[in-house]
Formats: sequence, C-alpha cells, structure tokens
Amino acid sequence: MSTTSCGRTLVVRAVVGASLACAAWAVPATAGVAATSEPPPATSAAPDSSSFGLQPASAEGPDSRTSLTYDVIPGQVIDDHVALTNDTSRPLLMRLFATDATTTTEGGFVLLPSGQRPIDAGAWVRFDSAATVTVPARMAGSPSPSTVVVPFRLTVPADAAPGDHVGGVVVAVASTSTDSRGQQSALERRAVTRLLIRVAGATRPELAIDDLRIDYAASANLRGTGVATVSYTVHNTGNVTVGGQQSVSIAGLWGPVADVRGPGLSPMVPGSSLKVVIVVPDAPQGLSDTVTVTVLPQELRPGAGPGAASAAVAAVASKTFVAVPWTAMAVAAVLVVILVIGVRTSRRRRRSRLALTSVPKPRTASAARHSRP
Repeated sequence: MSTTSCGRTLVVRAVVGASLACAAWAVPATAGVAATSEPPPATSAAPDSSSFGLQPASAEGPDSRTSLTYDVIPGQVIDDHVALTNDTSRPLLMRLFATDATTTTEGGFVLLPSGQRPIDAGAWVRFDSAATVTVPARMAGSPSPSTVVVPFRLTVPADAAPGDHVGGVVVAVASTSTDSRGQQSALERRAVTRLLIRVAGATRPELAIDDLRIDYAASANLRGTGVATVSYTVHNTGNVTVGGQQSVSIAGLWGPVADVRGPGLSPMVPGSSLKVVIVVPDAPQGLSDTVTVTVLPQELRPGAGPGAASAAVAAVASKTFVAVPWTAMAVAAVLVVILVIGVRTSRRRRRSRLALTSVPKPRTASAARHSRP
C-alpha cells in the first residue's frame, strides 16, 4: 500500500484489482486500498472488512447475476439496478459511481485511477439517485445484511463502436482513524461489479506480437540442447475481449525442433497488452536458431446479432539467434586432437619401421675372405 501525505493528514484511497477468471468474468466484488492526494467524501467510522458491497439486482432485490453484462445496439437505453448491502451494526454512507476498466500487462483487471474521468463504458452509466446513499444498519438478530436497491440508466451512444466496452460500477465507503500519535488517516474502501458491454456489429478478434526476446543458456549435455527463455508482448488490436492459445517453436540448422505449448492467455480487453514468458527446456543448439511464436486469439464472449462472427487469424512473430553447441564443439575438438595425435603417431611408427629395414647388414669375416680375389 502506498501513501501520500497532505499536511498532517494521510489520505489513502482505494484501487480495485483482481485477476480475470473465465469467459464471463464471473468474479465476486473485491475491495483494496491505494493512494491519492484527493480528499475523501463524507466519512464514517471504519466498517469491518467485507462488511459492505454491491451486486446486480432487479427492482425487488439482488439477483443471480455476477456482473452487469449487456448485448446492445448503438443508441439503446437500458434501465437496471444494483443492490448496496451493509452487514454492520451502524448506517453506512456509500458513494456510487461508474468508471472504465482495462487489463494490466500481468493479466489483472483494473479501474481507471481515482480522479480520471471515464470516456467509454463508465461514462454511459447514470444513477437516478444522488451520488451518495445511506444504507441502514443490519437489523438486530437478522442473519442477512440490510439492502438498498439503486436504479441506474445505461445509455449507449448512437456512434458507439462495435465490440466490447468494459468498466465497473463502484461503491465506496470512507472512514477516518487516529493513531497513537494523534495523526488522522482517511481511508476509502471500495467494492466493484464489472460492467461488460457488447455493442452489436462486426467483431475483430485480433492480436499482435512485438518485443520478442530470447535468452539462451547452453547446456553441457551431449544431445546438443539448451534452455531458451522466450519473452514477448501480446497486444489486443481488435475490438473484442479475447484469450488465446500460444505456442513456441525453435528450430536450428540441424537436429530436432523444440515445440512448447504455452498457457492460455488471460482475458484481454480491447487495447490492452500482456507480457508473456515461456521457457523452452530442450531448445536445439544449431548455431543459427529461429524461434517462432504463434498466438491464436479466442473470443470469450461470442457476439450477438448478424455480422458479429469473424474468423480469428493467428498472430505470428519470428526471430533468429545464435545458439553455439559448445559441448558438442568441445567433444569434436577433442576427437580431432586425438585423431591428429593418432595419425602423427602412426606416421612416426611407419617411418621408424622403414628406417630399420633400409639399414645394410654387417658383413661377416668369412664372407669377407670369400670375396677376396
């Protein structure tokens, strides 16, 4: 948790973050804390953790939906509701608002920073009631929290682009506390329900790959393989939320080809990016190797209406790198040295044998007498 000092008051605000889970992103609301220099709204005593929240609702009360998901056309208006809950023994003043969201390079779901105005899905939501709502305390002896249903209106712009628009409806509860030195702190805890809007029209499940890098570590094994760490960045250049199947292939000038299927991509909203690292344990050491990365996008929410379907095309990126088979070269060098030594030794022995056969035999005394005239 980071903090920002404002005079004698330490002001801390909430940022909601959670990893995406499944195609429908059916994840319970979460709350967290982060920093801002903005003063909080009206404060109350600090509520217990997870003691308040919000969820999709009908006019009668909470329903079974896990997110605010809509299939719409440009210009459409939808009236809906959210339910605010209070599971504490005192009333809570809650602030309601909507904002835009995206996914991080690590695959998390994050809202816009505090103070930044939404320009997409979050800007399409308007609450009929005031920006703040007081939710009564839980009734004594009741096992259920108290609930207030709040209506809102979703107005899709007439020029809304086809595809996915992502945001969140947020409830915030502010509080203050005083430490042992008398220094006051202002906290704002938040809970969020995801806002997932699909505007009818042609969808484009498209991905692009860049910043492809290879870190190669040669090994001492005689199979001629090493370990390659392949990293790259995937960009969602289409207009719908996608996951993806990814694979990495490494081929050298000779030897086997190493193929690794990576994990499925975390859901990526349009315009987001994701950093990926895949380790290839048996990459060939073929002097000049080529790594090829392939990512096939998979649309997570099939579009509704005519003209929505679109065939996904795999994103492909390649790069050549040097992978020297040092062990194999060392073994080959040793064999060459042994061969050279063997050849030289063999030649030396042959010359020695030839020298021995060419030396004339000494003449005996009797042979010398017989040879005299």
